Amino acid sequence: ANRGPHVDFAALGVAVNAAKAGAGSGAFTGTSFAAPLVSAILATEMEHPDPAVAARRLRELERRSKDVGRPGRDPVFGHGLLTHPVQTERE
Repeated sequence: ANRGPHVDFAALGVAVNAAKAGAGSGAFTGTSFAAPLVSAILATEMEHPDPAVAARRLRELERRSKDVGRPGRDPVFGHGLLTHPVQTERE
């Protein structure tokens, strides 16, 4: 949903299965569901907070992302699409 030079990565954010308030689950869409996925991917690759390690891991994510828009970084997909490593193994 967001576009512009501030977009670094794209992630699943459409029809995301998530818990509903009260009970059950449903399909939700929005940046609010994509941003935590990117954060979780980065967090699982760090043992503890460290700015230098975070910078290296972000560069690695840039290399691992799938370029799905215009070639190179663009204002819609940033560096590209990130998927959880488990999803990548199934592809």
